[in-house]
Amino acid sequence: MEFEKVFIKNYKKVCMDITNERIENRIEGINAVIEQFDSYKKIAEIVKLYWGMDCDSEIKEEFVSCFYNVDMTFDEQNAEEISVLAGCTLLKIIQENEDVQLAYSVKILERFYEGKVADLSCIASEVIDMQTRAEKQVSVCQSLSWKKEWESDIIDENGKVLSTATQAIVELLKAVKTQFTRVNNYTRSLLEINEKCEEKIAVLSWIIGEWSDLLQKPLSEVDDVEGTLVLGVELAELVNIPGPFAAEAFLSKMLAKCKHTAKEISLTELIDKQEEGIRQYVSENYCEEAEEKNLLILSAVKDSLTVDEEKAWVPAYKKKWKINPDGVTFTLRDWSKLIYFECMISK
Repeated sequence: MEFEKVFIKNYKKVCMDITNERIENRIEGINAVIEQFDSYKKIAEIVKLYWGMDCDSEIKEEFVSCFYNVDMTFDEQNAEEISVLAGCTLLKIIQENEDVQLAYSVKILERFYEGKVADLSCIASEVIDMQTRAEKQVSVCQSLSWKKEWESDIIDENGKVLSTATQAIVELLKAVKTQFTRVNNYTRSLLEINEKCEEKIAVLSWIIGEWSDLLQKPLSEVDDVEGTLVLGVELAELVNIPGPFAAEAFLSKMLAKCKHTAKEISLTELIDKQEEGIRQYVSENYCEEAEEKNLLILSAVKDSLTVDEEKAWVPAYKKKWKINPDGVTFTLRDWSKLIYFECMISK
């Protein structure tokens, strides 16, 4: 997907007076943002800008400056234009870097907020699909070689170093370095393949066992609402990003083994129906950077532990994220997938 065409299509939504100069200036500004915003913390603030969440004022000013420095007519008060520019910036980062972590973030937040760059969701899905389908291939270890002449060029028959050995030693060291690099690359490739195999075995054992390690009981004794959170967390613990392509199918299969109590549920109900011990475990292992990384479900888990009564955490949560957790309702399968995504980002 050619970025300039995508940018123009989306920029037309907020700017009627589009000139070639303005297009060039805005794309130059986007490139400046990508060059300057080299940490996940800053990129997470671009995410907030795009979806209209409260953003760090200094980082917002730095973002705006990237466009103002190119075009002094840039209106820093035009929230809609800034949102589209932020969305196009995220799109380019995901596309060029094949950033599956940022892609997961997009797929989570689009369920809670309305964005102006429709292509952003498509690109995020494409990158996730590509990265989770990718199979690591074992690199070929080329045959190692050894020249018999090297030894006779360096030492004589009595084992003494020859006066002319310097060049032969240099040649030998270069050959050793090259062959060491080959072996090292091959070993690294094998380790990566082995890691993937271990992941597959772990997931397969998890599915066949129909058992929750966190709850320490079979899924047949677990309510599906409780399993929604637990299973998303457990799958994330078994794999590394980008995770398996069939993650959603795995979660659906495991949820089907639980006791059926509901088809859909709100975020408030999902959180308040979890055991405090489970919420505490999730908070300690995954929620430390929930706000920094825009992890809305994990943030709710953490907030629920700051109060003693159900729903008491909701008012502060509404203010923080500008959404009503009572009104956000998804299927259990969708909730479990989103929790899995958030835990993958958090790891």
